[in-house]
Amino acid sequence: MTDQTWICSDQGVHYTARAYRDKLAELGVRQSMSRRACCWDNAPIESFWGRLKEQTDPTAHLTPSQVTQTVDDYIHYYNEKRGQARLGWKTPTEYETTLTT
Repeated sequence: MTDQTWICSDQGVHYTARAYRDKLAELGVRQSMSRRACCWDNAPIESFWGRLKEQTDPTAHLTPSQVTQTVDDYIHYYNEKRGQARLGWKTPTEYETTLTT
């Protein structure tokens, strides 16, 4: 798997604007947008942000590097420490090992 930066969004006018998309390309950021009129496409990332907000203090005044660290810490927690009911209380990392043969 390659290390790429992605941004996920809906198809709002600001995300589809040529200047915005050109800037993403300039920065080497790949864009992923939901299909038109299909809210389920964004459901995983919306769930992630919702859970992150539940677990952190969204009113804290953090520096950009602190925000990056907070998100990195949460992703580690979510994937490595937090068991999920739909995965039989395994973490996503533990569950992934059951899928490889």
